[in-house]
Amino acid sequence: MLAEGDKMLAWLAEKHGKERVDAWLKSAAREISAPPSSAIPPRKVQKQMTQRTRAEVILAWFLHKRAGDPLSIVKLYLVAELYTWRRDQVFGPRIRNGFTNRVVGQIVAGWAKVEQEREVYQVRVEKQPSWANQEFRRYDQVVKLRDKYNPQKSIYKMLGKMVREILSEEGLLSSVKSYYDHIYANGEA
Repeated sequence: MLAEGDKMLAWLAEKHGKERVDAWLKSAAREISAPPSSAIPPRKVQKQMTQRTRAEVILAWFLHKRAGDPLSIVKLYLVAELYTWRRDQVFGPRIRNGFTNRVVGQIVAGWAKVEQEREVYQVRVEKQPSWANQEFRRYDQVVKLRDKYNPQKSIYKMLGKMVREILSEEGLLSSVKSYYDHIYANGEA
């Protein structure tokens, strides 16, 4: 799938010029943003938040906590879109967008690794038998907890939909379709 994506980008660079394609990709990558304040700890993500907000949490973790490159998200979406165009007879036009959005969302969420380790001070009190001199024994300890955020499938789709909206504004999705038509018109598939 990634090799086919490299072929597609090379074809676009040949057709439109390398500088122009790079400018399109960088422009789309600049549009993919989430403020650093959106990278909240996983334990603070609540069900009352909208799907878009929870998708922004994943995107913010990828961009700010993991220092991810938004250009990789753009290229991933283009490659996934091409893959679903090639498998159109299996997916059909109606569910192609949802499949692409979900796959891209799952991969970006895997890259983001939304998890956090924190130390919690715990006091544990144990009761002793009645015949003992001390009634209670107190144990103070620091416990390390790891919070993970496991989003629902709908959050993956929303994350992919956010990327799709940006790429459709930039006109990159139409270039995927033109590459697909070029491949099948020449019988190279």
